[in-house]
Amino acid sequence: MLRVSRFTRYTSETEWCAAGDLQAGDRVVLHDHRAAPEWQGEYTREQGYLLGLLVGDGTLKADKAVLSVWQSAAVANGAAATLPEGTHALMAEALAAAQTLPHVRTLPAGCRLRAQ
Repeated sequence: MLRVSRFTRYTSETEWCAAGDLQAGDRVVLHDHRAAPEWQGEYTREQGYLLGLLVGDGTLKADKAVLSVWQSAAVANGAAATLPEGTHALMAEALAAAQTLPHVRTLPAGCRLRAQ
């Protein structure tokens, strides 16, 4: 991991460390891959997208992988709880990515898209 060892308003210094050496509150440097849209790796962009969702907010079960998107809570005297437009876009992108997998061309029986 690339840990930030010194951070000021104008500069930051980093050092390599093992992930197990990170402490609560440590800052780490994440690489922004958006400037390099070409991927020459073994797996597809869609597989990478699904893995990122799974690692970030997913759950692996014995028979399935679960990707969850959470609905905002309703507020008394406020707007009804609805899914933001971006959440719908994320769900649609995840579905489109899943349907590129060789064993998933259509939604299998029991598969559902729903907000929680």
